[in-house]
Amino acid sequence: MKYSYRHEASGNYLIINGKDAISADDYRIMMFKKNKLKRFLELKVNYVDNEAEYYYKISSKQSLKQLFDSKKIKYDDMITIVTGISEAVNELEKYLLNPESLVLEPENIYLNPVTKEPEFCYNPECDVGILEGIRELLRYFLKIIDNSDKKTVEFAYDIYCRAMKDEFSLDNILESTISDNMDYTEYGSENSDIKEYAEDLPNDIKQHKSVAERIVEFFCRLLKKPYNTDKNFEEESLCDVSTFMEDNEEENTELLGISKYDYRLISTDGNSIIEISEFPYVIGKLPDQVNEIIYSDKVSRLHAKIIMEENKIYIMDMNSKNGTYINGIRIFLYEKKELNSGDKVRFADMEYIYQQVH
Repeated sequence: MKYSYRHEASGNYLIINGKDAISADDYRIMMFKKNKLKRFLELKVNYVDNEAEYYYKISSKQSLKQLFDSKKIKYDDMITIVTGISEAVNELEKYLLNPESLVLEPENIYLNPVTKEPEFCYNPECDVGILEGIRELLRYFLKIIDNSDKKTVEFAYDIYCRAMKDEFSLDNILESTISDNMDYTEYGSENSDIKEYAEDLPNDIKQHKSVAERIVEFFCRLLKKPYNTDKNFEEESLCDVSTFMEDNEEENTELLGISKYDYRLISTDGNSIIEISEFPYVIGKLPDQVNEIIYSDKVSRLHAKIIMEENKIYIMDMNSKNGTYINGIRIFLYEKKELNSGDKVRFADMEYIYQQVH
């Protein structure tokens, strides 16, 4: 689906472009116009050249993809999101709407940045299918899980394996896996199909010895079961629990030649300096979610993000209410804009000068 963003006086919007000329009095559109459906973004439809444009109000929310770009997803977050999907499906059925039209792309799922509670897009032209949409979302979870947390790893892999089965049911998954005392001893049985579903993991997740086999071995070690494989790997390459749970090596590697003083934002009043010590670097006022807190009522909880790509520095507005400006010009939502030394950067009413030392 082709999508874009727009800032209007009434708020910020995600726009998904349609192909079909769906009538404005179509019962699906009318259902959203007349009702506030639980777990769904507010929807309005505009028509341009007989094609529908679906507007979803995303003010004060963050996309799943953006929110977990700079941090790892944990067990509680996944529980909240998966529960939200189940509630969204039930809500659609309540209003006689097709669950197949539920959009489950990570960039188009929006979360409350504090509670992580999700809201979804309903799009009558969505053609992915809810089953495949859920499976793709779970594959995405495997890429962003917090590997240092055993409970998160167990849940992510368990729910993915269940979703691969033909008798997959979201409600059954919730009933059998969402519990404070999850029991994984079933994987120790002789009839365990854990290895079978490990082979079904997406190719881009299979790395080195393959994450799939490392996960299998992890569970076997966890259950103190022998692990046999036809592949002949050297013992030192095998993944034990501590190896699998450790932080990603790449994330802990310090970049040569870059100190925390190489990039900075100096307030125009001279009272504060923001030293950009890592990337991505999130700026806002939500504790534990940002790298730098700016104390201003007009700055959003997650206001902007500074990233490095190919040795260039970019800034991106994170769906802020009062905007991010470069040299007096407001940048679009989620638009990457390159920063150059001397640029004036303004977060709502707080202005800084960007300085690049080297």
